[in-house]
Amino acid sequence: MLQKLDLAAIAESIATPYRPVPLVSFGAIEASLVVCGGSKKWQRSAQRDELLIVLEGHVTIQGNTQRVIANEGDVANIPSSITMAWWSGMRSIAVLCQERDRPFNANGYHGAPTTDRELASRTEFAARVRSNAAYDWLRLGRVGGYVASAARLTGPSQPFVSPPGSLLVLVFRGILDVGAESVDSADGADGAEPDTIVGSQLLVVPAGRRIRMASERGATVLVIARQGAPLPRAAIRADAMPPDAVDAASAVDAVDASSGVDAIDAVDKTDAADTPDAAESRDNIDTPDDGNAPAEPDDRSGPG
Repeated sequence: MLQKLDLAAIAESIATPYRPVPLVSFGAIEASLVVCGGSKKWQRSAQRDELLIVLEGHVTIQGNTQRVIANEGDVANIPSSITMAWWSGMRSIAVLCQERDRPFNANGYHGAPTTDRELASRTEFAARVRSNAAYDWLRLGRVGGYVASAARLTGPSQPFVSPPGSLLVLVFRGILDVGAESVDSADGADGAEPDTIVGSQLLVVPAGRRIRMASERGATVLVIARQGAPLPRAAIRADAMPPDAVDAASAVDAVDASSGVDAIDAVDKTDAADTPDAAESRDNIDTPDDGNAPAEPDDRSGPG
């Protein structure tokens, strides 16, 4: 079952700014929705590495000596052990991805250093992916063993199986069609749970679920998946065509190919044929160098 969340509708129900509202937890991370704005600042400290994805407006993050202004369509990387202040001059909406709390020193995990680190630079993912090819994924940052990547999706994708730990799909702008399929079905196309995801909506795809993505006019999409997991790729021509059309095209190609081979063989056979009539015809052709040409008159036999 795919889970779809309308972030714009959830944000409308949030009355108090700077209070993260949990959206979904998967793997080792948790995604929350944050509304920023007003005259007050949010003083906080990051216990783990974080990613801030700004959907609307802009958010200013002031660290020890460095300030980062994350605008709409930006991702800000926030290292752990940063004491900072957040604020915004307008009502802004952002998704905050954090590593879930774990006991210190458990399973070899050690707490973050206590010294302050500087803020990392932001990435303008919405602007950068527009100049890239479709399904050319731009890496944005890592948190809790998961990696955030963004791409401009146009046209259909190849069938894609969600990696372990689930897959988070966030549509920043545009319209994305997502069709879920059963991995166990023989033809892989049971037509289950087709859905349309629009801007500022979030889709959670459980691990092992096979899906197809498609966008007719293009969509700016951000995904969060386990580090090292493959990401959706553009469909090849056979995937984009209906099975009947693929079979018909293959049959036409096969006929054309066989016809071409027969024609070539026919030409070779015609050239290679050496019948008695053909040989005799060649011998009867009079050429200057041919021994069958008539003898020329001897000029020396004339008078004088």
